[in-house]
Amino acid sequence: MGPAGHGFTEANAEEGTGYYTFEIAPGVTGVALDSTNRAGFTEGSLGHAQYRWLEKLLEKGSSRWYDGLGRLQTAEGEGTYFIVFSHHTPGTMNNLLPEPGNGELRHAGWDVADLLGRFPHVLAWVNGHTHTNAVAVHQHRVPERRYWKITTASHVDFPQQARVVEVVDNRDGTLSLLSTLIEAKAPYQGDSLASLYRELSFNDIHADHAQEGEATDRNVELLLTRPGA
Repeated sequence: MGPAGHGFTEANAEEGTGYYTFEIAPGVTGVALDSTNRAGFTEGSLGHAQYRWLEKLLEKGSSRWYDGLGRLQTAEGEGTYFIVFSHHTPGTMNNLLPEPGNGELRHAGWDVADLLGRFPHVLAWVNGHTHTNAVAVHQHRVPERRYWKITTASHVDFPQQARVVEVVDNRDGTLSLLSTLIEAKAPYQGDSLASLYRELSFNDIHADHAQEGEATDRNVELLLTRPGA
């Protein structure tokens, strides 16, 4: 089930930081970002200290990456794969207001997306906020610099789905991300609170069924070029 706190440490609590790493599986590291801007409003961004922490983390865990000028850098060892998680999507990280009492520079979603694209070991950026199922590739002319942006619906309202992401090495120079949507096991009709919340969600007059996404946003196999292949 993972470490206590899922990687959130006492140092996070003492320093007031909400970003950390955790092991998903041997060779696969999860990176949890804190995209909340405490200046207010619903949209987010990353503070500069967190942005630099992310950049250094990815450099340390990668066997190959590209610097800010697009030059390939290499290091010994195989490195680890990364899956990045945040509440906000790249498109909803545009709140660049400084936080109260802190004049720190803030980074928008497009800036974070481009940073991740410098690291072939980044496989996916998983997020939410919009309560919508959506999958899109972060494009780049260099195939190994592409990764997948995976947005998943909410547990609070329709369609109340979660998502499983599995990493598979196809042994042919490619990797696959197998993404499967799952729902609560509670029946749609019943006396339990779990059943009631599903019924109320489904019958919400404000429910937007477009949030379920298209077939390409749901149960899919997402291909990537293996770093260095």
